[in-house]
Amino acid sequence: MKTKLIAHRGDTKDHPENTLSAFQAALENGADAIELDVHLTNDGKLVVHHDYYLGNPDNGEGKIYKKDLSYIQSLKIGDAEKIPTLEEVFELIGDKLQYEIELKGFTEIFLVKVIALVKKYNLASVIEFTSPNVYNLTRIKAFEPSFKTGTFVAALPGWMDKQLGQALAINNALLGNITVLHCPLTLVDGSFIKAAHNKGLLVHAADCDNDEDLRAAFIMNVDQLSTNQVSLATSLRAQGA
Repeated sequence: MKTKLIAHRGDTKDHPENTLSAFQAALENGADAIELDVHLTNDGKLVVHHDYYLGNPDNGEGKIYKKDLSYIQSLKIGDAEKIPTLEEVFELIGDKLQYEIELKGFTEIFLVKVIALVKKYNLASVIEFTSPNVYNLTRIKAFEPSFKTGTFVAALPGWMDKQLGQALAINNALLGNITVLHCPLTLVDGSFIKAAHNKGLLVHAADCDNDEDLRAAFIMNVDQLSTNQVSLATSLRAQGA
């Protein structure tokens, strides 16, 4: 099986993160999916931006959830970009790529709006939802049991050995009805992938941003990986690295 390449915040080599141009570049440069972050504005609109605070990479200030869409879309990113809405991303990309949507909102109405927009564009089958807030994942699965979800597995603390870390990752995912394990590459090996697959789970190698890490992920045949180096990743995969 070919490892799925996920462009982290789009293809950001020549484009600002989480922008329409970055997502279009990811499509053109051979990514299979794009990762993006979604927030809810004060007036109930879904926008794509990594941080909870404005100011990077845009010229705004303040918290996104305290701002109306009109203010957010008045901001500039570089000379020509703006903060896109989730709907604008769906309109541009449609089902030409898959999505990893990181849920940064933190209310039920936020989740309801995300679900409604996904259904409007009939994209549920090509989306994986992740979140720094595990309750977003449990609640969205309660609303839509068929949705795919992924959980972030932290790097091992110094007192924990790899075997225990792997066992916790797999079984915590099963308890949470999670589909994908997003792991640091240091946690991943062949036995872990086999054990995860035996439980119906997928393994995602996070932050594969250099030649060494990308080659290691491909050799282990992880199910998917995220990268900030889309062109390098697609080149190595094509070479059978």
